[in-house]
Amino acid sequence: MLNIGPNARGYLPAQGLQILEEVGQWLALNGESTYGCGASEFAKPEWGRFTQNGEQLYAHILEPVIGHINLPDLLGRVKNGRALATGTEATIYPYWNPGVQTFDSPDDTFFNLGSPAQGDISAS
Repeated sequence: MLNIGPNARGYLPAQGLQILEEVGQWLALNGESTYGCGASEFAKPEWGRFTQNGEQLYAHILEPVIGHINLPDLLGRVKNGRALATGTEATIYPYWNPGVQTFDSPDDTFFNLGSPAQGDISAS
């Protein structure tokens, strides 16, 4: 919800117009993750929210994270991913620190939109 409305003469203030412009730009890039989507069947992760349209799951990253992003209880259920705004492909891993670590929650998977420090290791 946006707290934007006209003044007494029926005009939107410049600040309100700027907010609407920014929201419109975001929706032009990321609207697929909201239009036609609803709440996800998955629990809210610590870093943001999920939305869902059928079997298509969208991760809204609202909090900065260090390293890979954890997808709780989704091991084996995520086949690929990408950033809507840029098209950057996500790398999917079964571990938080691939190439170094071989343990984590047995039901979680992880993704990264950049290159991991250990090189490119395929998820199996």
